[in-house]
Amino acid sequence: MKTRREAPRRGSGTRGVARRRAGVPAIVWAVVALHGLLLVVLSVLFPTYRAPDEIAHVDMVLVVGQSSGYPEVGERQISQRVVESFAVVRHEPGGRAPPLHAGDAPRRDRRQTFAELGPDVASDVPQQMAAHPPLYYAAAATALSAVTALVPPAYDWSFDQVVGFLRLFSAALVLPLPLLAYLVADRLGADRSAAA
Repeated sequence: MKTRREAPRRGSGTRGVARRRAGVPAIVWAVVALHGLLLVVLSVLFPTYRAPDEIAHVDMVLVVGQSSGYPEVGERQISQRVVESFAVVRHEPGGRAPPLHAGDAPRRDRRQTFAELGPDVASDVPQQMAAHPPLYYAAAATALSAVTALVPPAYDWSFDQVVGFLRLFSAALVLPLPLLAYLVADRLGADRSAAA
């Protein structure tokens, strides 16, 4: 009885195994490292709230972290405590941002926590981020809660440290994108140079 030979699947056999054994090219790791460096530098150099929609994203992380629910679109305004932090970093609602000078920054020991800035009540600034999928906000709130639980109880994070942590958390989430793009292209059968 004759059996029909199945054609080898693309990427299978010795060629596919050899390709996977060869590992990820150095250029891909270099791009991942450069990407990571750029993300960290921008996270540190951008003044607080000068990144697009950062105020609304920070507020949503705080909302999700303090409650088990996710607000409906149009149901929530940005918290007054977040709005109170605008003046400290010289941000004005509507995106107007006057120049910043290092001498104008309050000393580290005088920077307030979100709780010290004001009550957790609605302001008149609309919160449009409720239209976004909630997974990022849930993950960021969980990470923030876990990390702040590790610091000594007497130490409270100032609002700018919370914003800085959320920036670095976001950078960590997107850090592997160049590597993932390479692995997907490689898995789909692109040659190594095209995948890289």
